[in-house]
Amino acid sequence: MKILLVGEFSSVHHNLKAGLLELGHQVTVVSNGDGWKNVAADIQIPSSRDPQTGRRSIRALIKKIVVELKLAFTLRDYDVVQFVNPLIFSNLLGINQFVIRRLMRNNHRSFLLAAGDDCFYWQDYSSRFRYSTHSAEVGLVDSYKIWLKASTIRWNRYLAAHVNGVIPIMYEYQCGYVGQPTLCPVIPIPIAISDNWVPLQVDDKVNIYFPGNNQRAAFKGNEFILPALERLQALMPDAVAVKVTDRISFTELMQNIDGAHLVIDQTNAYSYGVSGALVLSRGRVLLSGAEPESLAAFGIAQSPVVNLKPDSQHIFETLCDLVRRKSELAAIGLSSREYALEMHQQQRVARKFVAQWTSVKHSELPHASV
Repeated sequence: MKILLVGEFSSVHHNLKAGLLELGHQVTVVSNGDGWKNVAADIQIPSSRDPQTGRRSIRALIKKIVVELKLAFTLRDYDVVQFVNPLIFSNLLGINQFVIRRLMRNNHRSFLLAAGDDCFYWQDYSSRFRYSTHSAEVGLVDSYKIWLKASTIRWNRYLAAHVNGVIPIMYEYQCGYVGQPTLCPVIPIPIAISDNWVPLQVDDKVNIYFPGNNQRAAFKGNEFILPALERLQALMPDAVAVKVTDRISFTELMQNIDGAHLVIDQTNAYSYGVSGALVLSRGRVLLSGAEPESLAAFGIAQSPVVNLKPDSQHIFETLCDLVRRKSELAAIGLSSREYALEMHQQQRVARKFVAQWTSVKHSELPHASV
């Protein structure tokens, strides 16, 4: 098949492309690199910021718009086009809607990923979850406000109704779309899993790592995790070694994961994220979201992920228990590796996407005004 992947979210489309290529498909990724993450793409959407100053500029914005409008007319005749989000292109003068509608009309089947922020993700979060990253970030960041605007909500609803399918990558992103006729089953995050890995082995202290990312402290749950780690270090100084980092390079992140036995991902979510999937692939013990609802969305009853709740006492007690059971950590790490290969290996995940894409009929998209 000839496949067009539009937009990026934490390398999901980048890794999906790799899996699809292994299956023999022809794939093009169009994205802005997911901002500062600078994820590789076949066609790069330019930034509206000046590359020299980093500030928004009219010249950079015009260049961006010209590239986007060109894509609307040149990217055609793909068997599948998949959008990572309802807002991918310039939101000025309706350009985003124009480009996405054109791409839907000029290609055969169209799909929308439910991955990251969108209107459905933000609606009624307080009534749908016992706890959530939404509640943690409201009042601290402004980026979510665009998803509460009436015009954005109308567009998100239109897009969800007119694509062939909405494909969530985890439970939280599935919830808001329940009841939508186009909702598809959850397909897990695809990641590249290297054959080169070192099995977990605890000889002395239990190494605990938390990539804290202060810019997303509320999202990750730093306010619950850091006090628990401090208490643990004070209680068991001879039994544990704790490492906490802020925003670091991907290479450093993977080195720290490989040097750890226990890795904390996040505690405000029912599910684990992309970083969590990477931890599992390296055969480490992951502490993150693993609520029953999340497991059910994956179609499984259990996983090696140790569930964390946004409660410092709970996190502290969970860590203490794992440290005291350090003789079992190697076996849990092996289960983590096997789970990652089964759930997240990019070629396996790519097969699931292909099966979903080919299970639906050709779009009956109305010739909406563009």
